[in-house]
Amino acid sequence: MGGELAARYGLSLEVYGSAPACPRIDQAGEGDFAFLSRFARREGFALKILSGRLVLYDWRQRMQSAPALALSPGSLLGDPAFDDRSDGLYGGCTLSWGEVSATAQLDAAADQLAVTDVPVSDYAQALRYAQNLLDYSRRGAYAGRMEVPLSLGVAAGNMAALSGFGLADGLWFVDRAVHDFVRGTTTFWAVKTQ
Repeated sequence: MGGELAARYGLSLEVYGSAPACPRIDQAGEGDFAFLSRFARREGFALKILSGRLVLYDWRQRMQSAPALALSPGSLLGDPAFDDRSDGLYGGCTLSWGEVSATAQLDAAADQLAVTDVPVSDYAQALRYAQNLLDYSRRGAYAGRMEVPLSLGVAAGNMAALSGFGLADGLWFVDRAVHDFVRGTTTFWAVKTQ
């Protein structure tokens, strides 16, 4: 499916990770990339379009990779901007379709996500989708923007290890990076891994 869309729009396709085969996919009333993005989320993937490429990657797998850079407060240019968006996170997701229902649970006391518009054929697929949709809904609970001296090794999909920042210490997934050759800086936006 990704290959067909990439070709239709003159993009090359890069896939990092492997998604299980899905027997049925319906597209109705939505654009091609919104459709592909929705399908990717169900399977635990993220979608990026950059530099003539359609990139699909298993974001949980990428979050387990070794950090490409280690940062402390002294390695940044200016102050980082951290945003705590964790208030109101879902603690579970129940996906139901016909007679099939599955629940992925992290915190029974938190609000629960109920999904009833995603066709599934069996319990295993329903549980996989429920877990992926729950994880995706919680992704980005802690976000940040940081600037460092020009570092071409920083790219979307990299991991950064932060230390000396207090509650922000830990592993962060780089979601986007901009290299400014005139200013000699790299600015990147990242989300903290759970």
